[in-house]
Amino acid sequence: MHNRFDQFVKDVLREGFDRLGVTQREMEVSADAQRMDFFFAPASTAGPANEVTPGPAYAPPPIFARMAATSCVIEHYRLPPSIDLVRGCLRKQLTWHHSRLKDAARDARHSAPSELRAVPAPPPATPAPAPLPTAPPEPPEIAVLWALSGGRPADVMTGFAFQPLDGWPEGIYAGPLPAVPFRIVVLSELPEDRITLPLRLLGRGATLRRALRELTALPPDAWESQHILPLLVRLPIEVQEPDATTVLTEEEKEMIVTAQEFIQDLRKNAETALQRGLEQGVQQGLEQGVQQGLEQGVQQGLQQGLQPVLHQFARKLGRPISDDERALLRARLDTLGPDRLGDVVLDLPPDALAEWLADPAAR
Repeated sequence: MHNRFDQFVKDVLREGFDRLGVTQREMEVSADAQRMDFFFAPASTAGPANEVTPGPAYAPPPIFARMAATSCVIEHYRLPPSIDLVRGCLRKQLTWHHSRLKDAARDARHSAPSELRAVPAPPPATPAPAPLPTAPPEPPEIAVLWALSGGRPADVMTGFAFQPLDGWPEGIYAGPLPAVPFRIVVLSELPEDRITLPLRLLGRGATLRRALRELTALPPDAWESQHILPLLVRLPIEVQEPDATTVLTEEEKEMIVTAQEFIQDLRKNAETALQRGLEQGVQQGLEQGVQQGLEQGVQQGLQQGLQPVLHQFARKLGRPISDDERALLRARLDTLGPDRLGDVVLDLPPDALAEWLADPAAR
């Protein structure tokens, strides 16, 4: 893996496998610097030094979770690999397994009880009972080799006798040897559904374009939106580093264009939401303004209509009207009407008028 799209592939695999166990990219497997693109070991076999605690809300895509059932090596090929390239994959798989077996044997020797080690000791005065035999540790399982191919490698499919893998989506094949577990995923043959989307995002050409469209159409709370989409959005920023010699692959160009379109859609949606919010705010403001205007108009009308009556009450009583009496007269204007207030102020003498104001039940 050498270009930015290849880096994107490894980032997607890391997001899908990271909390299911131990992951490592660019794993060196031999003295001549052979490297595997991606290695994974389940948490149950990773050992205490590599404990993994999945987050409570972590729900990896089902296709990654199934692949993570065993240790695995993942190799990615943008173009269909040749038979020689696949032989190289098998060599790395077997070399890595041999290295793990040697490490396990060394660890077993170091962890053996001291009485079982070949350490010279003086003969005991009395013979000691023979130590109980201990079961040797289980050797590490051979990692399943997964080759992800952008297209169908016809020669490889025939030469290695690949057959469809039972119980898996179309486009996933298995080799005939259980002792050397080898799987190949033809990304362009995968069914276009949500289950295979994380893998199809690692494809090329039309497969990649359709997968990118599906990705950007998912809801924000989808796993792919939270874990893969940020990698896609970050890609154009990383590519825009000042480098006059940068040459982009077709996949990188496609992903950059899609990321830019996605960002533009986000901005457009944000601007539309802002405009809609402003329009709603203006409309609500107008409605509130009209309502407030009506209320203020009614209030002012009441004040203006009550003012002559208040003036007559003050003249008849020979004193200013208090605030409590003003509120009382406004309330009685609503309940009794202006004609009744006019009759009271004109017909009653000052003492009777004061009593009428003081009586809560007056009519």
